[in-house]
Amino acid sequence: MIVVNQDKEMKLRALLIKIGISANIKGFRYILDAIEILEKQQIHTNMTTVYELVGEKQNTTRSAVERAIRHAINQAYTNKKMLKEIYYSKPDNSALLYDLVFNFDVFKNIRIQENNKKEVLVEPEILEDLIAAGVLLEKVDD
Repeated sequence: MIVVNQDKEMKLRALLIKIGISANIKGFRYILDAIEILEKQQIHTNMTTVYELVGEKQNTTRSAVERAIRHAINQAYTNKKMLKEIYYSKPDNSALLYDLVFNFDVFKNIRIQENNKKEVLVEPEILEDLIAAGVLLEKVDD
């Protein structure tokens, strides 16, 4: 059994892992930062501006941010069937980011626990990603 922390960022981290975005790549962190920026804006923001703000926060260039996010999406779309079930074709950066922020219902069939702490069974293939993303609070052996 695994005990997970279910605050908003932890739910988002778990969702990203579930859709196939690995926690050990830069794009994972950049997606979290971009979502934070978009949520604060509450309006349609030019993605170039978002990439620049993430780049400033992470001490990198906007093109490196865009490329890392694109790579994360490509990897998830290629290696996991979850995104293919949601999108007919590979989503671009802005489509996925805006859906994660403003159209979260697209992901409603992906179950994320809602209690503050909940014991859940975790698939072994995503266990390392959950640990790397900081989603796990503790591992409990059966």
